Amino acid sequence: MKLSVKTVLGSAAVAATLGFSTFAAHAQVKLGFNIEDPAGSYHTNLTEEFGDLVSEYTNGEVEIVVYPGGQQGNARESIEGMLIGTVDMARSLDTFAPIVRDVEVFGLPYLFASRDQFVKSLELPEVQDVVDRLADEGLIVVGWWENGFRHMTNNERPIVEPSDVDGLKMRTPVSVTRMDMFRMLGANPAPLAFTEVFTALQTGAFDGQENPLQLILDHKLYEVQKYLSLTKHVYNPQIVVMSAIRWNQLSDSQKEAIRRAAGEIGDKYRANGDAQDKEVMAELEGLIEINEVDFAAFQEALKPMYAEFPNQELVNAILSTLE
Repeated sequence: MKLSVKTVLGSAAVAATLGFSTFAAHAQVKLGFNIEDPAGSYHTNLTEEFGDLVSEYTNGEVEIVVYPGGQQGNARESIEGMLIGTVDMARSLDTFAPIVRDVEVFGLPYLFASRDQFVKSLELPEVQDVVDRLADEGLIVVGWWENGFRHMTNNERPIVEPSDVDGLKMRTPVSVTRMDMFRMLGANPAPLAFTEVFTALQTGAFDGQENPLQLILDHKLYEVQKYLSLTKHVYNPQIVVMSAIRWNQLSDSQKEAIRRAAGEIGDKYRANGDAQDKEVMAELEGLIEINEVDFAAFQEALKPMYAEFPNQELVNAILSTLE
């Protein structure tokens, strides 16, 4: 029988009480992991699996406590908390842009056609420089997970051509690149915390939004949206980050264990990604009207964004790996 994190740690407490030394020689460390996804969702389940691996690889020294549903705040609030040490861990991407603008390179439309292409980019020194700059700001990157490919939903019409986006009020994350993309398509974009998206769509404050299939399903956005257009406009990695304040309190072996566990979950995300997308699509059919789009037309319409990105060295380095 597989023991849960709490079961393992409970056994450690008993062993300590009885004088055994299985875990008693080590002080237990508890690290909170804030995640906006609801309990029982795909992303929350994998985050809990990450916690199980950390416990296993540290022999029970470190316990990851997962806080689903954004219990410790939305993505922006999580980052603010990590900077002052009140939040230990979180995962995000666009929300890091106000701190290190270059993370938004991963938000360039149609940059990656596959997960394998993204993985190649992680080997680049230019990408490592982004990681180092996050660390300089107090945010330690321990792994790269994903949300999958992003698609557009709205309540006005099926989106097939770029012109179909014209005039739509679209919610975006806090991302200059994403807002620029929608402006280029003629939409009226505005940022909003993800935890507020459902209500904003329900009340008509926005016509639509864009997110990966898994989030559209898990957060029941199909209940407040009529059309799902498979634009696949951005592959959305997620950076798993830990507060440097807490990171610096860990031993080297504990740090290594956390990176190892995060790496394994990242590999699992990407290995299962395509199959998971198909499963989610099957669940969404009948819940929302789904249509294909003209990829070539969207790629052509958004191509100018590459030349406008501030760090051209970073863009060109990633593009070289795609060739």
